[in-house]
Amino acid sequence: MNFLLRLLLLGAAVLGAGCASLSPQQKDRAQGIAIAARSSTVTCDLPDRCALDSPLRALGGQAIAGSQPELPLHYATILDEGELSLVARLNLIRSATRSIDLQTYIFDTDDSARLVLDELLAAARRGVQVRLLIDQLSAISDLEVLGALSTAHVNFQLRVYNPAFGKAKLNYLDYAGSVLCCFRRFNQRMHNKLLVIDDVIGVVGGRNYQDDYYDWDHEYNFRDRDVLVAGPEAREMAANFQAFWNARRSWMPSA
Repeated sequence: MNFLLRLLLLGAAVLGAGCASLSPQQKDRAQGIAIAARSSTVTCDLPDRCALDSPLRALGGQAIAGSQPELPLHYATILDEGELSLVARLNLIRSATRSIDLQTYIFDTDDSARLVLDELLAAARRGVQVRLLIDQLSAISDLEVLGALSTAHVNFQLRVYNPAFGKAKLNYLDYAGSVLCCFRRFNQRMHNKLLVIDDVIGVVGGRNYQDDYYDWDHEYNFRDRDVLVAGPEAREMAANFQAFWNARRSWMPSA
């Protein structure tokens, strides 16, 4: 058997295995089960949702209050050190009174990522609307974690960007099938890193959610930075997030 014929047969076998995902009816049923299982208990009935006082979040309010349509006011700073950048994110999440939108390419399940996840869930439980948009290829691959997040709370929404074969997690045959049948679509990843709090302050830059982006890894750390922007431009960040959230390639995980 020549090489080309072997390759074609391998491709057919891989595609057959890769496409064996849930039917649309099964996906709808799985999503319905996840939605029905979500808790609706809110732990805070105060207007500010028991938000933590934060000098960073206060800058957002000041910038919005001091802005005019023809003369917007902004405050901005560079988050250069990894650990300080993580602390700033946690502080902002705890200070949210209305909404949190987080978009990222990598979202690990290590210490720094779990700290952020814990704070996002705590915010949802106190009444803040939380949306998390992650890329399928490099974010949370543990199906138990994805399932738990999908059913966590009515105020916590999770979507996965560009899931190949409609799956939240791929196996090796899926990867090979994606390369053989539809590499262009498979390779269209979402590398955006964005955190927006209450549409008044946002963080954008190069850091994903993994220990080595925050100087927490014992062997290897990235040299990276973010920019924190408070003011009307945060609304543009929120609009950009909304465009990705509504994109046809952003799916609620079901398998």
